[in-house]
Formats: sequence, structure tokens, C-alpha cells
Amino acid sequence: MNLEHKIVGIGEAKIDYYSTIDKNSRAFVKDTLGADKFISWDKLEKLINDLNIDARHAGGSIANTLSILGKFNHKTLMIGYHPHDPNEIFKQNAKEHNITCSFHPHDKPGKGNLLALIDNETKDRSFLNADYSGSENLPPITLSATEKETINQAQYILFEGYDWLIPSKKELHLKLAKHHKDQQLFVFSLSDISVINNTRTELSAFLNNHIDILIGNLAEYECLFNSKGLDETIEHLKRYTDKTSKATVMTASNKGAFLITGQTFVKINTCDVKFDEIVNTNGAGDNFLAGFVYELSQNNVERITELTSQIANKALTKGHKQAGHCLKSDKTIPDFKLN
Repeated sequence: MNLEHKIVGIGEAKIDYYSTIDKNSRAFVKDTLGADKFISWDKLEKLINDLNIDARHAGGSIANTLSILGKFNHKTLMIGYHPHDPNEIFKQNAKEHNITCSFHPHDKPGKGNLLALIDNETKDRSFLNADYSGSENLPPITLSATEKETINQAQYILFEGYDWLIPSKKELHLKLAKHHKDQQLFVFSLSDISVINNTRTELSAFLNNHIDILIGNLAEYECLFNSKGLDETIEHLKRYTDKTSKATVMTASNKGAFLITGQTFVKINTCDVKFDEIVNTNGAGDNFLAGFVYELSQNNVERITELTSQIANKALTKGHKQAGHCLKSDKTIPDFKLN
């Protein structure tokens, strides 16, 4: 590990499995198609063993974001628990995307891994995640001296909300917050409304006191502020940022996205995507975050509106694993392909 990492991501390393369902395998998944849910690792492992797996990829929210940043020539560091990855797919994919992995051991196989199912007849999709049962017994993450020094010298620390469902990962967030340097930006992705509902009081205090840039979608901010609708939520965000001196970014599907600081906000016009063109929304927010952080790191705020929308749009229409090679190549946006 070297100290060249400008961006450090704290998150969960997963292995994403993909399977196309046909008439022979439909019986195995009849209760899961068309739904996104958490199931036990034992059930997930059985499905993985019983089904024909078309592809395996490194995954996880922060990993998705770092993979895009890596293709913009950022060397990034990811810190988390070691994924259940006997074939070391994650490390192989990470190396290809300029991500240095610093993983800590645990004894909970399959934690967080994901199985994506696609019905080849109905085109229904399901995302099955290994649940967090037993995560309360995961050992604490004790950072090495090199990890600490790398974090201290990094300009951007990226956090994912899902970590707050794992007690030891939440504690790591809180520890890092105590050493927040003035020159650093702490960026937090809300991840999902389940994170907010399960950790509201402590999470709100953490966001208020330690996070510089908060990113989420409309539903997540509605949950956080108990607001309803776009206009009311924007007003809440204006008051929140005015009071806390934070910056917030909110994505709102075809209504656009919004960069809000105090009483001023910038609307980010999103690309026009027809409903039947959407492959899935999985990873769109992660890709949006990558575009935002990249342009921020280049002091190129005026291009944030263009790049973030473009990357997120390709995640919607092509799937986030293939989003990269669909981007138009120019001097700012290199032509690349994600595995």
C-alpha cells in the first residue's frame, strides 16, 4: 500500500452473482423473482449452487463508485471486511480499476454477497442480498499504521450508509470522524431508507457533526426529514444546509438532481430516459457519486451537472457494470469498460 491515494472509500466488499432464469430453473426462485430482499447466507449459497451462474463480479456500493473513479486515473483505497471470495475475483477486478484493497478478516461467510436474477421470459429482475444476521458479532476493524497515515493524507473519505447496519463498521465511521482534518471532505451516501429508519438518532448526529457532503435520493431525504414531495424536501434541505454549513446532493429520477448549499441550489438536468429503456436502477446512485466526486476533485464544478447525469444515465440503460464503455470519449471522459 502506498500513500498516493487521494480518495479512500469505507464500505462493504461484495461478490455479485448473475443468473438468467429459464423454465428449468424457475422452480428454484419462484418466490423471489420481481422482488429485492435480504435472505440468509445459507439460502443464498444454496441458490448460487443450484443455479447456472452467468457471471461473477466485484460489487458493493463504495466499490462501484471507486471503480468509476479508477478509470479516471484516480488511485483509490478501499477499507472493509474481506469478502467471501475464494477465487479472489474482487481483488482481481479491483486491481484493474486502480483500487487498492485493505481488507480485514472475519468469520461470517457470504456476508453482503448479492445474487441478481433475470427472468429471460418476463424480464423480471430480483436482487437477493445476504442479510446482516450475525453482523453484531463481527470483530472491530483496527486500522494499521499505514491505513491511518493514508487516511490522514487523503482529500476525500467516502462512506456508505449500509455500513451503519453493521455495528463494528459504524464504530469505524465514528472513530474516523474524531480525526477529521480541515483539508478533508467527508462524503456520505445515505444508501437506503432502511439505514435511516434503523439508525435515525445516532446517524443524524453523525451527519450534522462530521459530514461535509451528503448524497441521497428523494425517497431517502423524505425519510430523513419526514417530508413529502420534491418541493417540501428541497425546503428542508435548504434549511438544513443553511444551519449546518453542509452541502447536499439529491437525485430525484426524471425530476433532475439538485446541489444544495444554504439558500442556493443548482438543478442538474438528467438525461431523458424512456421507461422501457431502463435495465435497472442498481448502481445508478453509485455512478452518480463517482461523477460528482471526480469533477469535485478536478475543481470543475461547472461540469458536475453534465458528467454525473451522463454516467448515471448509462447505469440505468446499460447496467452499471457496462456503464463505462457507453460514455462518449473526449478529453475529460476517457473511454473505458467496466468488467
